[in-house]
Formats: sequence, C-alpha cells, structure tokens
Amino acid sequence: MHRRMLAQSLLQWMQGDKNYTFLAEGSYEDAPLSAAVNKIDIAVIEVRESGENPAMEALLTANGIKKRCANSKVLILCPESSEKSKAAVVLAKQKNLIDDFVFYDASLEYLMKKIEAIS
Repeated sequence: MHRRMLAQSLLQWMQGDKNYTFLAEGSYEDAPLSAAVNKIDIAVIEVRESGENPAMEALLTANGIKKRCANSKVLILCPESSEKSKAAVVLAKQKNLIDDFVFYDASLEYLMKKIEAIS
C-alpha cells in the first residue's frame, strides 16, 4: 500500500483482532513473493491515483498473488475519482479476477466488513 496512513490504521484496527495478522508491502513488484512467503489469505491492493495505468498495475499484482497463493482472496481499493480505474476494477470483479473492491471514500469499518466477508 502506498497510503501509509491507511496501512497504519488497518494495522492498528487488526491488532486487537486475533483472527488477522496484517503485513504491509510497499512494492507492487515484491507483493506476490511476499504473499507466498507469508502464506497470506487475503491481499488488499491499492490502485494508485497517479501513473500511466495504475489499475492495470494493481490487477497485475493481484494476478501474481493469485498465481502464487491460489486460495488467497484479493480486495482492491479503488479511487472513485478515476473512471478508467473504476471500469477496470468492476470488469475484473465481473470476470472473477478479484474477489471484491472498495472505493477510497469508504470507512475503515466498511473496509473491515468487506475483508471479513471474503475471508
């Protein structure tokens, strides 16, 4: 995740929950290997708000994680301000390439409910 405040908030939120261990990986390139090494169950991947094709970058990362951790679930955080990113993420969900998505403006509580729902 590139939004450090969100990653830290998730970490704090989950520290009190014995059902989850939260790991943060700042590099899309390293995320699939990190996921495999840590045997993750759920990946939360952020679509950046800048770059040439940030949704594709996030979806490629999701694909890499799914290849290394076949039983893992992927939840995408998507900026509601980018029509291109929204369209790509919705299509990925329709094609079952990801398990779910949440827009940036959702509350932390809603995000946690989504994580619980796909776990």
